[in-house]
Amino acid sequence: MDRRDLGIYELHRDYALRYADRGDWEMFLMHAAKAAHTAWTKQLAIPFSLWSDAKLEGKLRDLGALAKSGIPSSKPTSPRALAFVASTLYDMGGHSETLRIWSELLREEFPRQAVILTGGLNLEHSFPHLESTLRESGLEITCMDPRQPFTARLKALLEMLAGGGYVCALFFIHPDDALAAAAAYGCSGNPPAVFFNHADIDFWLGTSCCGHYVDYRSLGAAHSAKARGVQCTRVIPLTSDLRRSSGIREAYGIPRDATLSLSLGSFWKSALDPDLCYFRAASRILERYPHHYHIFVTNPPDAKTMLRMLPLDGSVSRRFMVTGPHVDVRPFYSSADFLIETFPLVGGMVRVEAMAMGLPIVAFKNRKEPLYSSTDALEPSYPFTATDEEGVERLSSAFIEDPSLRNSCGAMLQERFERMFSPAVVRGKLSRLLEEAAA
Repeated sequence: MDRRDLGIYELHRDYALRYADRGDWEMFLMHAAKAAHTAWTKQLAIPFSLWSDAKLEGKLRDLGALAKSGIPSSKPTSPRALAFVASTLYDMGGHSETLRIWSELLREEFPRQAVILTGGLNLEHSFPHLESTLRESGLEITCMDPRQPFTARLKALLEMLAGGGYVCALFFIHPDDALAAAAAYGCSGNPPAVFFNHADIDFWLGTSCCGHYVDYRSLGAAHSAKARGVQCTRVIPLTSDLRRSSGIREAYGIPRDATLSLSLGSFWKSALDPDLCYFRAASRILERYPHHYHIFVTNPPDAKTMLRMLPLDGSVSRRFMVTGPHVDVRPFYSSADFLIETFPLVGGMVRVEAMAMGLPIVAFKNRKEPLYSSTDALEPSYPFTATDEEGVERLSSAFIEDPSLRNSCGAMLQERFERMFSPAVVRGKLSRLLEEAAA
């Protein structure tokens, strides 16, 4: 993160605004998307307080209204229909998993559902496992060709939304999906649009495109109100429908009597801060406990980078297994004795999944940047929360040495999940949101 990246963002932003003033909306969308992509992927939001851009939003609003002009609208159909709009989907990750779960929870209320994938900024669609699951559930899936012009995809998206008879459109878009943000502006209540803010730590487009916003945590909602001016955010927590399955110990050569800790998440979440080294902490735990194993399910980097992160001692590194990506993570949760959260950035969905499975959690609280770790899933007073590497090692040691502590902690977390974050609880919150949006 440096000022060169900020300069690239500003360059694309300026180009976008110039093209909009000339009425060249294709080039506007391309440069608006590239500006947002730079701000998002280079993580410019926190160091430069770059959370949104009012001028880009104004042009997106103008384009949405212009593109919607002349497109006829239809009334909601029977049975009730619901549209999900996403840039693309993936076989792994909390974003796509949340869309799947919401679809499942709302199926009885909305028997007809469609997923429209815009292709965003040149995104190829490849999610074979999730695609099969969604199609088996009866969802209609439309994958737009990312090679088609932005303006052509914008018009097609608006036509599908206006003519589909949908009660509501739920936007699960990437932060840089300019054409989808323009379409949300263009909907103008027909159908009503709801924006799921799954990237509340980043810059994103669409900060005033919808009448209803959803964040999965209260801190994210409060931050969007303060930093982006989004005042109508509903907090709907993440949930999980994972259930225990057969394990992976035998396949990975882990003895039955050994203890096993688990981490899951994107690799970059563990490599953001040189002063907080996830790999160093996990290696020290393995050095201290020769009969302990650790698995990190992630999207591993190249072999050279991976070797640099793992301990040099072969007796330790062979018990530190980095694997993935895996479509089905149930066997890993089912085999582990406890979870060690990635840090300095925590995975919100992973935390909830572990609670649903009754797995004890060594949680992490980022004191430097609360947005990187604070969610509503755990109580503020949760006793197994670390703020540094030494804390992760100390709490992991407690779980390794005391099976009864693991059992009681896991039971406590599972009870909290069922009471506050279960699919049934989230279904009720979603239903009330959509009733309000459609009113």
